[in-house]
Amino acid sequence: MRKIRDSRFELLRIIAILMIILSHFSLFGQQYRLHTGILAIDFFGIRLFQPFGALGVYLFVLITGYFIGTKSISKTKAYKKILQIWFETLFYTFTIFVIFVVIKPDAFNLKNLVMAIFPFTFRAYWFVTAYIMLMLLAPFINIVVTNITKKNLIFLILAITVFGNILPVLKNFVGGEANSLMSILPAYLIGAFIHKYGVRVHYSGRIGFLVFLFMCALGFGVTFIKGVEHGKGAYVGILPLIVAVSIFLAVVKMTEFRSQIINQLASTVFAAYLITENTLVRPVIWSVLRFSSVKNVWLSDIYGFISIIVITLVGVFVIDKTRQLIFKLLHVDNLYNISILKNVNLKAASSGK
Repeated sequence: MRKIRDSRFELLRIIAILMIILSHFSLFGQQYRLHTGILAIDFFGIRLFQPFGALGVYLFVLITGYFIGTKSISKTKAYKKILQIWFETLFYTFTIFVIFVVIKPDAFNLKNLVMAIFPFTFRAYWFVTAYIMLMLLAPFINIVVTNITKKNLIFLILAITVFGNILPVLKNFVGGEANSLMSILPAYLIGAFIHKYGVRVHYSGRIGFLVFLFMCALGFGVTFIKGVEHGKGAYVGILPLIVAVSIFLAVVKMTEFRSQIINQLASTVFAAYLITENTLVRPVIWSVLRFSSVKNVWLSDIYGFISIIVITLVGVFVIDKTRQLIFKLLHVDNLYNISILKNVNLKAASSGK
């Protein structure tokens, strides 16, 4: 009998994806409202959800690290997970491409075709690309996590956090950019650490809330004083990582519960990210959700919040359940059995390597 997932973390997964999409609403849907002489209260409204982006990314990866970071994962299992992500992404990129070409024939060009077939080119879907890289390395990362001492694991987490979450904020990209594999690797390792050692922090929720307020105040303040091109560094890196870990620890302390409704919704929310971040869909959806006829910024935020909730939990739910049914009917999961990666494993085994 298949084990029912703990709905604490499935609910957190839903919230994480909603946070990412809401941040895009502020970044792409409300940016046009910025102008010289804007009131501070309106400026805060325009940037209201922007701090949620990296926070949602880290929460999503923390969940992954917590559940698989201490397990022994075979390369075969890791490759299967990668292919599942790839097939889902490819389904949406190619389907969206076909729909756009039918509606608007001039959408057919070489760049759009390449991006539909190879969705991780041209820096599209940075998070999905980084996540796939993480899954590719997971079998080897997990060996390290399970075999080194607690002290050495703490040192490893601190070192990678400096490389991926502190230096990029200081404009030093030697260890990786703010949106890269290195930026999400600490969250994976921290999730694994929490599962392995059962970390308990008193008042973690309050700590996270205070750091979140500081992060927002810092970002809003720098941007408001120096201009719209400044202050974004406060919303990525170490500060949102601290907030994400604080939230995650608070969720870990909650009582377990299981809800089929929440778990079913959680199984489809990743598609909401894939659809809204598609390079063809993004300009369309955020032009529709600009709410340019709404003059009150805060009212526009309310409309945007409600719209994204409905789109994600109703519209995308129906769409992705249809996609899941199509995959089931076509036995897409069985394609792994004839994949190149499987053949490579079989050849390696037969040669005794």
